[in-house]
Parts: sequence; C-alpha cells; structure tokens
Amino acid sequence: MKQNYLLVLGLALTLQIFSPQAFSQYQLGRRSHDASLRATSFSPESAELKTVEGKEQLILIQAISSSGRSFVIRLGRKHGISQHQKALFSTDKLSLLCRAIEVSHDFSLWEVVDKRAKIPFEKKQFVVFNTSLDTIWTRIPHLKQELQNAVEAIQKKPDAYWSARAAMTRGVYESVSETSAERSDSRSGVQFDVAYYNQLVEMVDWGAGLRMDRETASIKSPSLNIPTTRYFFFMNLLYNFPNFRGSGNHFYAVAGGGVGLSSTTVDETTSAGLAYIAPEFRLGLQTILSRKYTLLVEGAIESVAMQEKFADGTKQDTNIVNGKFSVGFKF
Repeated sequence: MKQNYLLVLGLALTLQIFSPQAFSQYQLGRRSHDASLRATSFSPESAELKTVEGKEQLILIQAISSSGRSFVIRLGRKHGISQHQKALFSTDKLSLLCRAIEVSHDFSLWEVVDKRAKIPFEKKQFVVFNTSLDTIWTRIPHLKQELQNAVEAIQKKPDAYWSARAAMTRGVYESVSETSAERSDSRSGVQFDVAYYNQLVEMVDWGAGLRMDRETASIKSPSLNIPTTRYFFFMNLLYNFPNFRGSGNHFYAVAGGGVGLSSTTVDETTSAGLAYIAPEFRLGLQTILSRKYTLLVEGAIESVAMQEKFADGTKQDTNIVNGKFSVGFKF
C-alpha cells in the first residue's frame, strides 16, 4: 500500500513540474472519479487503456446473470462488437468498465472488469454505452442531462397522425347467392380512404377512418358491366416492425374490418344494402420524406360481403375477395 502511494505521489510531482496543465487535469479527473464512480475502483489496467473516441448510444439491458456480474445487450458483431472489447456503461450516477466475453450476431454478453464490483443496473433499464474510455472525466458532468433527455425521448408517446391512401383493386374470387358459380368474369376498381391513428401500446397503433369504393364487375356473356359503390367506416390495428438501422423507415402490418352501405346497378336496376369488410390484411412499407410527410406503400387482401335488396324485395348476397395495391401519405 505504501509503495502504491509513493508511486502516485511521484507521478503527480512529475506532472506538476513538466506540465502544470496536465497536473490540473489529473486533479480534476481524481475529483470527478471520487464523486461519480463510487461503484467502481480505478485500477492501473483501466488507466492504461488507449482507445479512440467512441460514439455514445442509449441501450437497454436485456438480461442480468444470477451472479450479478454479467449482463446481455442487443449489440453484436453486426454492430461492430468484438470479443474482449471494453466499453463504459453509464447512468446518471455511475459508470462501469466492462469487457465483452461472448458475442453473437445480434447480442453480446458483458462482464464487469473489476472483480469486486457488482452490476448496479436492472433488467430493462436504459444505460449509456460508450467505447471511448479516455473521455470519461469530461463526459460525466453532462451525462445525467443527456441520459434523462434520451430516456424521455424514447419513452414519450408518439403523436397521433392521419393517413390518406388510394388503392387499385382486383377481384380474385366472387360468389353471388342467386348463382352457383362465380358471376363476373372480372372485377376491378379503386378505393380512397382517410384514417386517424394513435398509439395503443408500444409498437401498436389503433386507427379509424372512412373509405369509398368504386368497382366494376364485367360479364362477357351477355356483355354487361355492373358498377358497385360502397361507403365504409372501418377500424384496424397497426403493428410497426423495428426501424431499419440508421433510419426511421420500417415495415408494418395491419388487420381490421368495417361496416357500411353498398349500391349495385344491374341493367338499370339498383339493389342496395349493407356491406362488411371482414377481414382486411395489409403489409406496408413507410418511408420518411420530411418532418411532416411519410410515404406509405402497401399490398393487401380483403374479404367484402354485401347483403343487398332490390326494389321488389328480392335479396342478393355477394361475397368478394380482393387483392389491392395502394399508395398514400402519413402526416
């Protein structure tokens, strides 16, 4: 112990004689260490590390070992993590020097370098990950505010938004109650909808909106075009897949249904009644264009049922399966 004390004292005197500025930085570093790193001990091993300045990022502790000395994070080889790499894991109160002991493609297992230290983090806690070990003394004074701002930004509930879409449809199956087979040779049309969305839980949004359909069924023999108009109120659930790396773009999936009114004209005779979307499935890609607008491109399949009645009281039930391609904007 006495020898270590003399070694530190000699180093301090040397810094004061040859570089007063370096001596001041040494003292500042010691004071910051005593105030902010009570959970770790400053060892010669960590003092001698020479690394390039890294990039800070906020990460989530995925799991902690029963021994309390190792933990798992969602950073792996594809993120540039390598076995035996060292990094700082920090909160607003402390920082730990850790070493990667196992690395997979997407995850890595880290262990505290100091044999006497235990992990003070909790599962699902946000911490700051930084591969720059030389800048810890200058980063700690700003760490608390940076961590607080980053956590608040992640935990903040996203703002509600609107979407407007236009779709082209193609009928892939149709059955009518008055016939035993498919009635039309082809069915195509367009759809327009506007919807309001808000977050339900993390990564899942709920939405509600209005939709208008215009379709035409064509029959070759006899030659006949049968137009149909529908108006729907619909609701759905939207799941947002994780963002692509380095961007806010991502895939999403939608499931929903709706209810509305339909009207069909056959050779100047009109039938009208209720229509149902039960169900609709969509898979889409959203691409951010600006702070206000996001491009939506989707493929979908849906089942539409119509229960209509003619003026003479005759009922007609029609079931349709449509394939769709749509483009729209989120704002």
